[in-house]
Amino acid sequence: METYKEIIKTTKLRELFDKSYAHLESSSIEIVLGNPSCDQDSFIGSHILAVMLGRVPVVNLSKEIFKCKQDLVKICDIMGVSVDELVFLVKNNDAWVLKRGDKEYPVSKINIKAFLIDFNLPDQDLLLSDAFTVDHIIDHHALLEFNSKVHSQLTGMNIQLHAGSCCSIIYRYIRHVCSKTLEEKTGSPDYKFLLLMSIPIMTDTNCLQKRTHDIDREGVDISLGISDVLFETAKTVMEELKTLKKCEPSVPTNMIVQMDYKSFDFPKQYGKKTFGISSVKYAYDEWVARDGAEKWKQSIKEFVEMKKHEFYIINCKVHNKREFYIYNPPSTDFIEKGIYEGKPVNKRAVLNDNEITVYTVDTAISRKIIAPMLFKYLEQHK
Repeated sequence: METYKEIIKTTKLRELFDKSYAHLESSSIEIVLGNPSCDQDSFIGSHILAVMLGRVPVVNLSKEIFKCKQDLVKICDIMGVSVDELVFLVKNNDAWVLKRGDKEYPVSKINIKAFLIDFNLPDQDLLLSDAFTVDHIIDHHALLEFNSKVHSQLTGMNIQLHAGSCCSIIYRYIRHVCSKTLEEKTGSPDYKFLLLMSIPIMTDTNCLQKRTHDIDREGVDISLGISDVLFETAKTVMEELKTLKKCEPSVPTNMIVQMDYKSFDFPKQYGKKTFGISSVKYAYDEWVARDGAEKWKQSIKEFVEMKKHEFYIINCKVHNKREFYIYNPPSTDFIEKGIYEGKPVNKRAVLNDNEITVYTVDTAISRKIIAPMLFKYLEQHK
């Protein structure tokens, strides 16, 4: 990773960050906002796109949870920016604020134009503010439901479900809208920081081995080529970050469930109901044994109640096995029809506790896949 760090030092990235963050003091700002799970795809994609467009990059997560993500903390180090310099979108006493260091900028007092990446619909509470609007979306997740305030007022929307990584789409967009600048700087180190775009693409496609489309291969080839970095070097960096990502055993449960978490709205006919899905890389048996079954169950209960979800799923993939824990299924046939779609149900009790039953599913059923499946089930069973 030191190779990447040394390359980034020779570029304009630090200068561009300073210019982007300076906009925070304005009464009207343009931001790039990643999704609330804030993985590598969302974090790197939002920050690189923001500095290329002269917008403020915003982390859609609290600073406390972000600091638990050791892979992203290391990426900050590689980029030459400290965690304290980042801008976080958080809720303080039911009011949204942008927070950077000790300074807070109330969303209600700023005209914000947001470019969403790696998701396509912001929190419903944000949309209540007339000062918050969305002008662009780049994503590789399905649009579950049309929102007139967001989707009918866009300047542009680019959703490509086949892309393994959202950064693949973002990088192609950057090469299009910034083509003149990049062409003028050919041979200069100024924009070699675009090398960073290869990290989430390789992570999300397992080094171009899974869920890979031509746009992903193109993204890796060009981003590595701009800095003359070998594919094997990139693989080493990805593996080192992958190791750092597996940090859940040292993190309390109430933080684990928020480290890679997304909230979803029910179909409109249900009113203002939500469900949540957390992706975790911590084996249930080890996790429950660490906390103790009763404490673990209480932690999950408190989290779901805090988020006011109707139901909640933990999507855990470890050792090439994916298992769902489902808190408060919304109907008696939800697991059989919503999760398994009529196929045989495969379940087990964690540490012989029947109140912690988990369901084995195909390893390919990531959150990106299961969320539309559940939305469709709910639509059909109202």
